[in-house]
Amino acid sequence: LSYNDELRRFIAALEVKGHLNRALEFLPADEEQAARAVQGEGLTRPELAVVMAYAKSELKDVLAATDIADDSYLAQQITTAFPATLEQQYPQALHGHRLRREIVATEYANEMVNYMGITYVERMRESMGATAGQVVQAYTAARDIFGMIPLWKAVEALDHKVPAELQMLMMKRIMRMVRHSSRWLLQQRYETVTTQELIEHFAAGVENVAGSLQGYLTGDLAELWTSSQRSFKEAGVPVKLAKQIASTDELYFALDVVDVANRTGSSVEQTAGVFFDLISRLDLHRFRQGISHLDVENIWHSKVREVFRDDVDRQLRILTMSVLQFDDIASAVPRDKVSAWLEAQSQQMARW
Repeated sequence: LSYNDELRRFIAALEVKGHLNRALEFLPADEEQAARAVQGEGLTRPELAVVMAYAKSELKDVLAATDIADDSYLAQQITTAFPATLEQQYPQALHGHRLRREIVATEYANEMVNYMGITYVERMRESMGATAGQVVQAYTAARDIFGMIPLWKAVEALDHKVPAELQMLMMKRIMRMVRHSSRWLLQQRYETVTTQELIEHFAAGVENVAGSLQGYLTGDLAELWTSSQRSFKEAGVPVKLAKQIASTDELYFALDVVDVANRTGSSVEQTAGVFFDLISRLDLHRFRQGISHLDVENIWHSKVREVFRDDVDRQLRILTMSVLQFDDIASAVPRDKVSAWLEAQSQQMARW
């Protein structure tokens, strides 16, 4: 229901700006959209196609007025509009194109709407108070830190090999990971660094966590990860891809792990061990799931749910730092450090 509400608000905003004539495009009025939402229905596919086209056009105009094309990393998006041969043989002419800003803006508008949905950018701008250019930087950083493009392509390559519903589920999991990660990056306010620096800051650590994720997961998290991976493989998804998709919900936390490791001077391995052990020992996974399953009837409920999740994640970061900086135990073994810290916090644990 919340997504239907987002679409309704988005269409209304386009209409107010004079960018869309709802009657001319045969799009339903607000009242009809609300009635459909109550019945569990939304826009039809032809209607969504119209709104998607307008979303891309609107976003392209907004992005063309930003300075994203001046960021050398973001400017590489221009290559997606041309054959690879041109990039190889005429790189200077390509990157010096007189319509460079417009082309970069168009390519980003197409990609973000296609992969992240019609309302993604507007939702990020509203909830995070970010500019469109900042959303592009956060999206690109999240996309490339986690290597999402190859993952999207791998899912698309399964056309006619697995059920379309399964492909949509996999795409939604990737989309959710990029959305949460870009939201996290926007919260941290990395305005003073380039996109290249932002990616380099996190990429190695995230890859480290991804390669050892199975070893960090215990309890419910481990069972959920194993079950998810098994179901994907049984449905015909290649083993490597099944493992990657199954890891998307937990791998999002790698950003927190790398950030805490940098702040405390601990290794990524030790930080990840403490971080995921805390999730298990404090039952935070189930608590976080409870927040995710709260009923959402409108966009305001959705925003509140996001704030709740952000607050839990922030507290988990603080707790991890507390454990890593706890001096009453010499052991470097993450589980031992967590056990000693929990024992010292027995009163607070009893209250929790």
